[in-house]
Amino acid sequence: MVIITFVVKLKKPTRVKHKQWVEDQLEYTKCLNWCIQEVYRGEKLSSKDVPFNLMSCIKNEAIRRAKKAVSDYRKGNAKNLPVFKGYQSISINNQNWDTQTKNEGGT
Repeated sequence: MVIITFVVKLKKPTRVKHKQWVEDQLEYTKCLNWCIQEVYRGEKLSSKDVPFNLMSCIKNEAIRRAKKAVSDYRKGNAKNLPVFKGYQSISINNQNWDTQTKNEGGT
């Protein structure tokens, strides 16, 4: 399966939207580090078990990344468990956003 990645820039976000985006990135980083510790302890996680104020699809992404990080560590591909710092990018797919169709005149 081929995965294509696009970088999407936010078009002139308001200060409130920009602040919310930055806060969500920090919350995602905390969520990711928490998930890594829980997966390493052997816990089975689902989005309802993750105590962070994020959408369930983003929580599930954090769980998948945590499982991969722990798997790499146990296989010896990583020297130690990663600790994510700062702002982690959040993958956006069709579950994470809404589209609006605007009819600007015409037909």
